[in-house]
Amino acid sequence: AHERRAALTLLTRAFASLGLTRAEAEIAEELDALGGPASILERRRSAAPVTPRVFGRYEVLAEVASTPSARVLECLDVVRQEHVAVKIFAGYDARGAGRDALMRFEREVKVLASLDHANIVPLRDYVEEGPALVMAWMNGGTLEDLLAKEPVAPSRAIEIASSVLLALGEAHRLGVLHRDVKPANVLFDAGGTAKLGDFGVAHLGDLSATATAGVIGTLGYMSPEQRDGTPATVRSDVYGVGAMLLEMLTGQRLAVDDPAPLRPSAAHRDLDTRHDDVVMRMLQKDPELRPEGALAARALLGTLKWPTVVERIAVRRVVSERPSQQSVEESRYVLRDGRLFDTWLERFIERLPLSDELLARASAYAKAAHPALQAVLSVDRKNGALVLSVPWGRRLDRQLAPPEIAWLRAALGALHESGFVHGAVDAAHVFVDEVRGPQLQFEATSAAGSVDQDRIALARLAG
Repeated sequence: AHERRAALTLLTRAFASLGLTRAEAEIAEELDALGGPASILERRRSAAPVTPRVFGRYEVLAEVASTPSARVLECLDVVRQEHVAVKIFAGYDARGAGRDALMRFEREVKVLASLDHANIVPLRDYVEEGPALVMAWMNGGTLEDLLAKEPVAPSRAIEIASSVLLALGEAHRLGVLHRDVKPANVLFDAGGTAKLGDFGVAHLGDLSATATAGVIGTLGYMSPEQRDGTPATVRSDVYGVGAMLLEMLTGQRLAVDDPAPLRPSAAHRDLDTRHDDVVMRMLQKDPELRPEGALAARALLGTLKWPTVVERIAVRRVVSERPSQQSVEESRYVLRDGRLFDTWLERFIERLPLSDELLARASAYAKAAHPALQAVLSVDRKNGALVLSVPWGRRLDRQLAPPEIAWLRAALGALHESGFVHGAVDAAHVFVDEVRGPQLQFEATSAAGSVDQDRIALARLAG
């Protein structure tokens, strides 16, 4: 009745403006029977509220988080009548190398969509036009939230780490690496069960104009080989779990390449050197010295008994002694022998002024992931700089041997597959080391050449 009354009110005004007096009189009689014309306020009250939706079926309840690369929305799936999280990725370029990264991402999420594992956040849908992931809603928060609120008992820390390792073991069995294991990607359901999320999302870092080139993830949880720009392996994911476990046990995040990190036994009176050795084995700099896989690491953790209480005084002491982020950043770069040295990565570096064009080129080098290309280490957005490793060896002063040409040809091939050409393949951009072989220096300027020109220029360097 309310809707009809509002509609008839509009009709009477329309008929009056058109001079249709007879039709207006007929409508007026019905309106009188309904209580007279509806007021503007009444019509507004009678209108049903409109709930915003994304991708047709997901009613938006709240925006949970927003970054330059993604938004996370709390939604209701009106088809399944289920509470879900919708993660929408933005700022990517799906052309050239970006298209390859998106295809890798899509392949992995399709594999994981078929999983029904107790320790993996269930993937409900993948929306190509986002791209967006639709995941089951986890209302227990993240491990990052938990660590910020309270210390974790060692037995609970092992339970969480073991759950994550089980999830990784299943993903690794299917040929999927995570590459970005960190507390923010470990979520809890209502019962407190730990579940690992954001599988395959590291690939989308290759698509984003705002992402760090060559470094996907958070440095404190990233394996040394990933920071060096080499491809990740299953042992790289094991390292990430080890870094999270150390933080849960000590209350202190692992500093990059810290030669003497705080040991678990120093933060808890009921832990000893046996517990230290198990955790530190997962954090070995050499991947070959870590457990061979996620399930092997989980079995190693299960060989010891872990206390169920928290040494709260020790944990508070550790946290209070933690240096401020500002003091750590200020001491990161130092001059050694007239060259810039990164104390976090423990290596000499080069820094170039950052620009969108430079970031795009750096992303291609990082995706190529070939050791004969100068390594892209990170993007220092705070100071507007791209951080590169220093090329090894000396600048080329001779002709290259056939094996060296083949090595650089493979590196150029990887760069070309990433959608970029080098454009300056000459003696000034080639460095040689008699043990590690030649390396091609990063070319910062825009290259107007072609794939064929790169190959011809390389052939000219042959002996």
